[in-house]
Amino acid sequence: MKIVGKLNVVALAIVSAVGASTAHAQVVLDQEFFPDLFPEFGQPVFSDGTTGVAQTFTVGQTGMLESVEIHGNLNTPAELRILQTSGGVPIGGASGSVVLASSTSATIVSEGWPDLGADRVYRFDFSAAGLTVNVGDILAVQSIGNATSGPIHMFGHLESVASYVGGDAFYFNTNESVDNWSTFLEASDFDFRTYVTVPEPATAALLGLGGLAMFRRRV
Repeated sequence: MKIVGKLNVVALAIVSAVGASTAHAQVVLDQEFFPDLFPEFGQPVFSDGTTGVAQTFTVGQTGMLESVEIHGNLNTPAELRILQTSGGVPIGGASGSVVLASSTSATIVSEGWPDLGADRVYRFDFSAAGLTVNVGDILAVQSIGNATSGPIHMFGHLESVASYVGGDAFYFNTNESVDNWSTFLEASDFDFRTYVTVPEPATAALLGLGGLAMFRRRV
């Protein structure tokens, strides 16, 4: 009976810890490149496969990718994709990139100069994609337009602005015989933010306390 009682205590501790882990998750800002200057560069992104731009970033928090924000023009992107990379470069290009997750759920976070036809920040929700990210992963963000939204401009900054150290801007353009992703020389980086859902520190402490309680009951 004592053994059964101890097992019940162990099981209860594990269930409580797991439940707390789920209940106490929080969304945190992971990576960000939004200089305080008006974007100096914008690259159109078409949906016909002839042109594409992407921004790579290095994950700094282990958890689930929750959302991504990009800086663009007034044509709402139809889709935002998270691409796989190899050696810090997006895979594929015009021949087809490796898409790890995608989102068509866009909301406008801020709007600056509508009279100029520019400057909106769009947030794409990736919470339903279930994409696990780990510290050190290098991923890429690609904005997709369509016939309804028209060309999409992801705004970036020239080399005169300090660039994001965890990634770079890439493009392909079949009209220029650039079929694979290549480094974008005109823009050091495109503007973006990434958010990750992670357990709160209190959850880790609870897990430790649960383990300690089980150890004390064993002895």
